[in-house]
Amino acid sequence: MKRMLFVYNPNSGMGLLKPKLSDVIDTFVKGGYEVTVYPTQRSQDAVRKVSEYKEEYDLVACSGGDGTLDEVVTGMMMRENKTPIGYIPAGTTNDSVSFHDIWQLSFSAVHNYDFPVRILTTFAVPSPVFFHFF
Repeated sequence: MKRMLFVYNPNSGMGLLKPKLSDVIDTFVKGGYEVTVYPTQRSQDAVRKVSEYKEEYDLVACSGGDGTLDEVVTGMMMRENKTPIGYIPAGTTNDSVSFHDIWQLSFSAVHNYDFPVRILTTFAVPSPVFFHFF
């Protein structure tokens, strides 16, 4: 069985994911994943969780707004061994999704398709800044 870490922001988008959370997790389980669920508790919590987890995951999925996605990508870039990242948009504006036109991609994510995020790094002063591209 494949393993997934699912990080979500329970407060993004006025809590739009909360009533659908059980269905999303159930879909992942039916898709063959053993799911570990982690609700973020504060700003930068997703960065910490993703950069520090010790377990072996086949996929790190996240749901929330642009900030949640940014934190997960940033946390992954801090790791030596990268894991594919998936994103289910659940923010208020979802600018990343709108800009990159990935609504269909994110919809397919909850229907048993892998959905890696290609990551490009760039360096700024004084520390690295990470951008995500789909």
